[in-house]
Amino acid sequence: SATADGLTDGSNDNIIRIRTKDSTAAPIIVKYVSKVLNKKNISILYTDTPMGQSANKSIVEYAKNNDVNIIKQLPFDTNKVEVTEQLQEVSDSDTDFLILWGVPSEAVQILKQIKDAKLKTPFIGSPAFGFNMKYEKEHDGNYILHDFFPKTMDKEWADKVT
Repeated sequence: SATADGLTDGSNDNIIRIRTKDSTAAPIIVKYVSKVLNKKNISILYTDTPMGQSANKSIVEYAKNNDVNIIKQLPFDTNKVEVTEQLQEVSDSDTDFLILWGVPSEAVQILKQIKDAKLKTPFIGSPAFGFNMKYEKEHDGNYILHDFFPKTMDKEWADKVT
């Protein structure tokens, strides 16, 4: 994925990045969830690919230094995208907010499984779960992180959060 941190690690001079890398985007989500929404017990449901692993690592690192508890780290198989068991683990835990990290094809399947499971835990998704940058309260108390800063107003808002 274009957001995986390792993509621009210096091993290939011909690759440039135009998407925000996971180690930048993921901590912004955690900061928003913990500071703005005041949720401190977070679980992470992420694709078990370099992109998802990169985001998970960044979330855990940020949480360690910022009074946020990581309750569950739940990878899923990108080839299968079956997350029913992981959603049950979240429901059975002290999680008060769930961070989802995946690509668009996974997002559609995950959102359907969340709906079918009647998950009560609020959640926020990586950019794959939305369209325009900003955090929006979509429905049922859930939030979506959209792509980064298409308008000055959005950047000003995000600057206040970060």
